[in-house]
Amino acid sequence: MPVTIGTVNSTLNVTDGGSSLTPSVLEQVVQHALARLKDQQENDKKMQEEQEISDRATPSG
Repeated sequence: MPVTIGTVNSTLNVTDGGSSLTPSVLEQVVQHALARLKDQQENDKKMQEEQEISDRATPSG
């Protein structure tokens, strides 16, 4: 027996376990990630500067 549905209105609420971070926890995660990134960039810069000093101190040829 065929059924014809004209209009359906529905509300669907979905909760993803990964998205249940509170704004304060999310802010802490972001701040921690930014701090780690800054540390890595500072370390990379220091390594580059040390390499440049080493390159200048080593005679070429």
